[in-house]
Amino acid sequence: MHLIPNNIIKGFVFIFIISLFSCLSMFEEQQNTANLLPSDTELYTWKLVKSKTINDQQSITMLVPSFYQHYNVIELVTGKYESINDPAISLTVTIARTSNADDAYGLFTRERALLNDTFEIDTVTAYSKNKSIAYIDNIIIIVQTNDIDFIKTQKTTISIILDKVRSNQQLPDVMNPVTKLINESNIVIYNEGIPELPDIKHIIVGNKTIDSSEISCFYKKYFSSLDAGNSFNSLIKNDSSLMIVESSKVKIAFKKYGDSYCYVAHSNEWIFGCKDIKDYATGKKVIAVIYRELVAQ
Repeated sequence: MHLIPNNIIKGFVFIFIISLFSCLSMFEEQQNTANLLPSDTELYTWKLVKSKTINDQQSITMLVPSFYQHYNVIELVTGKYESINDPAISLTVTIARTSNADDAYGLFTRERALLNDTFEIDTVTAYSKNKSIAYIDNIIIIVQTNDIDFIKTQKTTISIILDKVRSNQQLPDVMNPVTKLINESNIVIYNEGIPELPDIKHIIVGNKTIDSSEISCFYKKYFSSLDAGNSFNSLIKNDSSLMIVESSKVKIAFKKYGDSYCYVAHSNEWIFGCKDIKDYATGKKVIAVIYRELVAQ
């Protein structure tokens, strides 16, 4: 029996490692954001005429709405397509990649809230006549067309991109505490805080039906009751327009904002409340409803 020389064994090991890294590189390349743009063969009757990838934060900030700065966008990819049948009809695909899934979903909710004439909407996709959006992992997808007859193309484009992302789609961690409290399809996550309470960052806002009325409610869950209490106390200290109306097991304060009122409360790990309230009795009732739901969780 002949022994295999060490240098031959080392050679095989070297070749194996090189092959392994090559496979990993190919996998990473397939996952590059720019590669998610549909090719001409994937998007029938459309051709990609221009694409751009931007990783510079300052450049990204100049190209997107101002609220994007609060969602840690680290990469922006755009692709412009023209209809083969009519070059005057265009389709623009934008893919924004954030540093984490919570920020991507938050950005998705902000974009979803801006859609007009939305006719199909759920927790991770929303379609309107000229603009459709989707969320998956740490990216959001925005598809826009200058012709309202191409909603099917918007859906197809989003479907192609979603299929390219290797993921078991799940809502991000930020949504876990509120999925039983509010309709996921209409929530908006304000990382910078809402105008009424700018000190409370990463706050979830959504409409809730109470006594046949749509009420705008908000929620923020902290790691502990102590963290929530400190945040609430700091809020009261920093905002002189807030007035305490109750300070027992549920601390409640309210303020006038414009032509309406905002109510904010603290209990256990939660800061919660409602805004755009017209009278005192309604505000107290909404706080009581939310509190009961939180206790029942």
